[in-house]
Amino acid sequence: MNKNQAKSIEDAFADNSNKADIMRTHSKLVELHKKQITRKQQLYVKKKTAYINIGSILESITDGFVAVDRRCSCIYVNSEAAKLMQKTPEDLLGKEIWAVFPDSKGTEFERECKRSLAERVAVNFEEFFPYYNIWLEVRASPFEQGLAIYFRDITQRKKDEQERLELLQRERAARDEAESANRIKDEFLAVLSHELRSPLNPILGWAKMLRTGQYDRIATDRALETIERNAKLQAQLMEDLLDVSRILRGKLVLNINPVNLISTIEAAIETVQLAAQAKSIQIHTILAPHVGLISGDANRLQQVFWNLLSNAIKFAPNGGRVEVRLERVEVGNEGSSVSGSYAQISITDTGKGINPEFLPHVFEYFRQENSSTTRQFGGLGLGLAIVRYLTEMHGGLVTAHSQGEGQGATFTVKLPIVREDSRDRLVDFEDFYALNSTPHPSLLGLRILIVDDEADIRELVAFILEEAGAEVCSAKSATDALTIVEKSVPDLLVCDIGMPDIDGYMLMSQIRALPPEKGGQMLAVALTAYAGEYNQKQALDAGFQMHLSKPIDPDTLVKELSRICSSLRDAIY
Repeated sequence: MNKNQAKSIEDAFADNSNKADIMRTHSKLVELHKKQITRKQQLYVKKKTAYINIGSILESITDGFVAVDRRCSCIYVNSEAAKLMQKTPEDLLGKEIWAVFPDSKGTEFERECKRSLAERVAVNFEEFFPYYNIWLEVRASPFEQGLAIYFRDITQRKKDEQERLELLQRERAARDEAESANRIKDEFLAVLSHELRSPLNPILGWAKMLRTGQYDRIATDRALETIERNAKLQAQLMEDLLDVSRILRGKLVLNINPVNLISTIEAAIETVQLAAQAKSIQIHTILAPHVGLISGDANRLQQVFWNLLSNAIKFAPNGGRVEVRLERVEVGNEGSSVSGSYAQISITDTGKGINPEFLPHVFEYFRQENSSTTRQFGGLGLGLAIVRYLTEMHGGLVTAHSQGEGQGATFTVKLPIVREDSRDRLVDFEDFYALNSTPHPSLLGLRILIVDDEADIRELVAFILEEAGAEVCSAKSATDALTIVEKSVPDLLVCDIGMPDIDGYMLMSQIRALPPEKGGQMLAVALTAYAGEYNQKQALDAGFQMHLSKPIDPDTLVKELSRICSSLRDAIY
């Protein structure tokens, strides 16, 4: 091989070596390009997948989501947000949110969203949107291009919270009412104990002092007057309690007849006259003579006026004045609860008056302006409540008026007058008055058996009836009474109910089982401290002809027994 051939071979080898390098380099470049393309594709796919995943996530969440740019124009809205805002995405995308929802301008929603963008802070708040009538909980977080806003409907939660709040308020009000009722009950029981015990002190005290016999006629009369007044006061307190019980149970019944208000008012004034004289109080009357008749219960109406007069005298100062006015008025003003012709009775005193804050509660049961131990005036707080109920039972209306403390008070009762065209259906008043004014026959010549396990009661009733002319025998038990009846049948039986072993009901049952000639049909009156309507019904059902409650005025006792025995007296004489 010559030198030229060798050189050619070397040159050719060198060329081939360069070509191989170039090929290798090209291959590497191609491989690298492929890897770059693959990496870009992968990044593209990842980015595309990420966008898809984010969109899927935003669509799948239960919250509404809106993304806005720095100018508050919508750049993204999910379907839940569009649903809550009652818009389509096309209605929102690319538009400023305040232009789409002008009602949101000036609201907390606008203020908080703009604050979040300006201060680059996240915000969280709740707001009511009247246009949609919903509550939304809103969370807004800033990002580089704008603001991401999440919101959810919390209307039901707010309703539940409001219901819980109202329930809590009702429970609190009920608890306060119960506590108030318990407080009023405790105060009432304390007042009741005081009012029932207080009259006992002068009764027992004067009774013990009189036993010494060291007092002249004037002092004795004063002591007896005090005992009588306090006994009547205690009896009235118990009668008020029974009346309230009847009222609350709907058992109070009226005995309806024509009523002359003048005589009824005068009878009530006579009842309180002693109390007025004790305080040197003048009772001035202005009674129109031709007001007309009232259809009602004379005794219950007298109770109304007695309560109002007692109230006026109690609160009037010594030397004060009480005015009683009766007149006829025509009521028919617009908005009035009564209309037509009414008898108006006004009782005005110069007493302490009524606090304006207490005035709306003056006719409520068990309510007193002052029930503390420092109160100046006594009572149970029942009288005026009974007045209102009895007045309304008669179709009337009672009101109270006072200028304030220290300026007296006026209580006004309006009662409907019987119309002229309906008077012919009523008994003529003069005949009615004459019929009920006829003196009752005395008990002279009647044989009366008294049955009571309390010796003091037996002795008192026996003394009263003997003073009225009756022949009296007594028994301390039902067994003793049956023995007496077996020997000689009395004309009348006056019997207690609550007795040991055999009570009055059982005794009456045994007597009614006897043959007529043995006393099975004798007249019988229950005289008992069981004074309720139910007890009265029980007594009449057991066979008693009359039920009288203790304590009873001696004159009333004689009057009632005389009335029931009037037919028997005719037979005797």
